[in-house]
Amino acid sequence: LYKYYQEHQESFGIPAMVRISQIQFRVPVDADEKTRAEIKAKADGALKRLKAGESFSTLASELTENPQAKVAGGDLGFLQSSKYPWLQKSVAGLQVGEVSVVLESPVGYEILLLQDKRDAMLAPYANVRDNVIGILQQEAQAKAREQYAWKLAKEVGVTVEQPELKSAIPETLP
Repeated sequence: LYKYYQEHQESFGIPAMVRISQIQFRVPVDADEKTRAEIKAKADGALKRLKAGESFSTLASELTENPQAKVAGGDLGFLQSSKYPWLQKSVAGLQVGEVSVVLESPVGYEILLLQDKRDAMLAPYANVRDNVIGILQQEAQAKAREQYAWKLAKEVGVTVEQPELKSAIPETLP
């Protein structure tokens, strides 16, 4: 029980959060190197403007390609950075109020402003022990139900007739 708690502590409390503002430059999935370089140059230009003293929120409203961030001057609010490995890595070295370099992200290029950091507030094990027991029981029951369903499917000889659903059942049942 305690091992499970240790491995999933952020599930038992409020996870660490960061409040960021963003200027995003999207790169099409099928972009060639020339297009990528042009978009990166736009991001580099925006960073130079920031370093020259222009307001982050003004530039974000003008340049960001994230519609959510555009209307809020780049402000994305508080995010759980651990859900986004690239973001967690990107803000790890930043202090509150600092602007990042141009970063490569899953959608293109980003410039981030770290506005605030909040440490995780985790519940002590003694307070959530019963919750851990319940979670582990639910996981065990779900696994047992799935194994039983596969056993029945094998015994009955389940086949899928609709082509679009054939991928839902593996060729060989577990």
